Amino acid sequence: MRQKNQQRKKTQRQRERQQHLPTPPPEEPRTPPPYASEPYAPDPYTPGPHASDPRTPAPHGPDPYTPGPRASTPYAPD
Repeated sequence: MRQKNQQRKKTQRQRERQQHLPTPPPEEPRTPPPYASEPYAPDPYTPGPHASDPRTPAPHGPDPYTPGPRASTPYAPD
């Protein structure tokens, strides 16, 4: 029984090798982007200032937590 299992494993490995025979073209050495050498280059993985951060309200939009000037204040004296 062991020999049969070993033979099966060998044939499976041979099939896998045959499937992977067409080798992909060799990768070119990855050169860093041109802005990587600049000290103040923006990090490509951090969102830019235009990305909407859900934690902070947009600077140009109205603040949803502070009432506007026309908000009715029921506790204000008439």
